Amino acid sequence: RRLAAARLAGLRRVPAVVRELSSRDMALMSLLEELQTGEFDVMEEAEGYRRLSEEFGLTQAEIGRAVGKSQSTIANKLRLLRLPESVRRRVSAEGVSERHARALLDLPDERLQHRVLDEVKACSLSVRETEERIRALLGTAPADGPRRSGGRAGRTTGEEPAPSAGGRQVAWRGLGQVSDRRAIRAFRDIRLFLNTFRRAVDMLKEAGIPAEMTEAEAGGCLEIRVRIPTAGGYSAASVRAGGARKVPPEGGG
Repeated sequence: RRLAAARLAGLRRVPAVVRELSSRDMALMSLLEELQTGEFDVMEEAEGYRRLSEEFGLTQAEIGRAVGKSQSTIANKLRLLRLPESVRRRVSAEGVSERHARALLDLPDERLQHRVLDEVKACSLSVRETEERIRALLGTAPADGPRRSGGRAGRTTGEEPAPSAGGRQVAWRGLGQVSDRRAIRAFRDIRLFLNTFRRAVDMLKEAGIPAEMTEAEAGGCLEIRVRIPTAGGYSAASVRAGGARKVPPEGGG
């Protein structure tokens, strides 16, 4: 590229180091130069490092020295390639940051990874908020209790895992734990509320409770109805106790 630029500039002589390189070495130098320019998105960069490792036999430490990064940085970027192909495509197409993408690795399910990506895009979640959301989906919490969101004023997770059928954990996101600043932002985007209702119904279904949700627009309003059957023996007490447990009718039986 420098030689082509010199020709375009009309230069007849330029200082240069001439090397005899094999086609393999030329391909290696070209790839390294492209990686050093930083013009790739996060997934393209990770794929470039994979090529250096698999096609050219470089170790992570050698790759790091060649591009001016630490071995641990190269290792973290290569980990992104463990994401399913459909998720990797979305990360590239939607410009998702490397830290957001790396947080998705904690989710074992491709469907959940897409679900979190939807929320990241719809609600402009920070990396910390994304990590907290993933912990909620997994039914886990940080050892030191609810964490405050870095860079966002006064917001706690408000996430409380509740056990469900089959030994799985269903995480409930408490709406009452949101600061005034966050509440104002949520109110401006009704999709956040709709997604909350939908997630709650999905969690009930995953717990074995045949809940239903319907949405209808009328008179300039959106009407949402959630139906949870009681005839089958489901009760609020049984849900709080942990999952889709039927309660026998009064008087035995």
